[in-house]
Amino acid sequence: MSRPAPLRHVRTVVGVFNLAVVVLLLVAVLLVGHGRRWFERRAVLDVTFPAVNAAVLRPGVPVKLAGDPVGGVVAVRREGGLIRARLSISAEARDTLREDARAQLRVPIAGLVGDLGIGLDPGGAPAPLPEGTVLAGVAESRSKDTLNHVKRVGHLADLIGEACGLESRAREM
Repeated sequence: MSRPAPLRHVRTVVGVFNLAVVVLLLVAVLLVGHGRRWFERRAVLDVTFPAVNAAVLRPGVPVKLAGDPVGGVVAVRREGGLIRARLSISAEARDTLREDARAQLRVPIAGLVGDLGIGLDPGGAPAPLPEGTVLAGVAESRSKDTLNHVKRVGHLADLIGEACGLESRAREM
């Protein structure tokens, strides 16, 4: 009696293996795409900032809504004394914006402390933000606040020095 060839089902095994690899690759692409938000709907929102504080704005700057990343800056152009930024944000984030929504540009202190980014405040008005509305943004300038804090600390140090001097004079008496 003849024995069956040991490689009789090789084509079937190789086919099943190839099919499993293709399915695993598709699942991996879907999982990565979901995590990177490749497949979610996008919306465009234009925001203007004063050019004095917004000169650091460039494409790629992240946009956050209530601390969660929802998009980024895709284009920036200067219009007189203003800088207009075109934001690409998720459609869900765009739907949460109300008529009184605000945009705030967060500029790091001296390029060292903090991250450059745009924060969106959805607002609380009952009506949604109309399509095509250009938000007037404000640029947060923390450098002046930091300078004021440094001055206050310096003043406190002077007061402490004077108090120590008074205490040493009192001990001498």
